[in-house]
Parts: sequence; structure tokens; C-alpha cells
Amino acid sequence: MPFYEFDLDVPAGTLDSAPASAQARLNKGVIAGVTVMIPRGVAGLVSSFVTRGGSQVWPTNPGGRFKGDETYIQWDDEYLLEDEPTTFLLRGYAPDAVYPHKITFRFEWFSLEEWEKRAAGPTLLTRIGRALGIRG
Repeated sequence: MPFYEFDLDVPAGTLDSAPASAQARLNKGVIAGVTVMIPRGVAGLVSSFVTRGGSQVWPTNPGGRFKGDETYIQWDDEYLLEDEPTTFLLRGYAPDAVYPHKITFRFEWFSLEEWEKRAAGPTLLTRIGRALGIRG
């Protein structure tokens, strides 16, 4: 599976009123999954989130933030990415941190053509028939 991976460097003392940011530019396609990797030592001091076009995308709830320590936050998605710009803004702040931290975002991505092929796969009845040894 193809992945895009981007790092967000959050300097110590970054205020929520002026979050650190990094652009994550992807090609048109479908984001099938997202992983946010928070390394050991962050101790919940970094809050991060993803926006696109000025609106928060992940976490889904407005004002929600990814936080943790040696934490992998992972989920499946079907985010259609076909309108320009195909860029997300990774954002984070750490007002109480003494050290800088790096949060990594990984996007599982498929081209529109690949995604359509996957979606047009065998129907449920066809798969059940194959499992029962029925060919047709």
C-alpha cells in the first residue's frame, strides 16, 4: 500500500494561539487510513490536529486534539481528495514543553483508479459462493 509520511516539528513553548505547522501535500486520490505517531517522551505535552481549507479534519470533533506518549493513533477512513488544493496543514502546540518534539503523520493513499477497482471487487454473494466452492 502506498503511504505518504510527514513530520510536524513542534518547538518547546509553542503557544496554541500560534501553533507550529507543516504542509502535507498529497496527490488526488482516496485516503484509506491515517496514523498519528507520538514518540516516547512527549508525555502529553504536544497537542496536534489536521486542517484543510481552514477547517479541522482530524480529530473529527472541532477543538479535539491528538495527545499521548509513545502512542500510535490509527484509523481507517475514506477521505476523497479530488479538489485542489490537495494539501493538509498539520498543526501542533506545546506551551508547557521544555524540549522540541516531532509528531509523525502517515496517510495510506490510493489513486482514484485503484480505489474504484477495490470498490468494484467481488460482491458479497460472489465471495460467499467462492468460500463454499461454488464457481459461476
